[in-house]
Amino acid sequence: MNKKSNDSLYYKHSKHGLFNISPILLFILVIGSILLPQTSALTVGISPPQVVGEHLLPGSEFEKVVMLSKDANEEMEMSIEIVDGPIRSWISTEPAEKFTLNNEGHTPFRVQVIVPKNTPPGKYKGDINLYIDQGGINGGMTGSSLKIRVPIKVMLEVTGQEKKEYAIKLLRIPPLNEGDNPTLQFTLENTGNIPARPESIGIIVSDKFKQQTIREFTLKIKEETKAFYEKPYTILLPIRLSSDQYWAHVTFYDAISSSGVVHEEDAIFDVLRNGKLAGEPGELPSSSTKPARYWPVAASILLFIIFLGYYLLSRAKKKKW
Repeated sequence: MNKKSNDSLYYKHSKHGLFNISPILLFILVIGSILLPQTSALTVGISPPQVVGEHLLPGSEFEKVVMLSKDANEEMEMSIEIVDGPIRSWISTEPAEKFTLNNEGHTPFRVQVIVPKNTPPGKYKGDINLYIDQGGINGGMTGSSLKIRVPIKVMLEVTGQEKKEYAIKLLRIPPLNEGDNPTLQFTLENTGNIPARPESIGIIVSDKFKQQTIREFTLKIKEETKAFYEKPYTILLPIRLSSDQYWAHVTFYDAISSSGVVHEEDAIFDVLRNGKLAGEPGELPSSSTKPARYWPVAASILLFIIFLGYYLLSRAKKKKW
């Protein structure tokens, strides 16, 4: 009687429990366990996922860098296809045909666009397909020639109107030695469709407290930045200063802004003497800074001597007893 009840209990458990898995569910689990590692290894990230060019003129050219990344630990073999269409001949890439997506974090993929000079205004679209060769990852699946497509959209707008537009960034004046001229460094990012440069640059140099103006001058630069490109500038300033800290208020003037000012920014910089600011170690400090700098060291030495004397005196007393 007990055996029969136990058998029936086992039957009920196997019928309605873990031992009676649906054949369809079992098939999905088996196939998933085989394919999941393969698909996760093929994950590729693209930033940005598209190449966009606005207010392009006939004859314009620009370049975009797309960063590629991946989750797989193995290297990936990739091939490139520029899809047939009206802008296929406008596009070139670097690399041009095949390349390996390695394990060094992000891999740059350059896309260059040159608009033909006889192109009428309008909006144009195209595609760049990157193909991952599955056989290049862990040898792929046996007998498989599957390739995974990673698309990059290209969207362009061609116009007949010129546009001057740019931004100033990464402005700084590096530290310099006493007796040298300061250099103003910045990058001009030209987002317009014609070469550009500021009309003039105004600079006001003041002391580190911004209380006294030391010098004012206006500069002009001749070199322009190509449309849709960035260019770093280094300009020598016509001034020499003694060792200290200073502020420079820099203003970029251009008629493209309603106020006449495109960008303005403050930059602090150091003029050094023998590689140091006046008053720093290596220079003669003022008498007011001497105690503040050395009293912690002197106090520590004094305390050490007191404790050492107390320790030796205690040992001497113990020996007498």
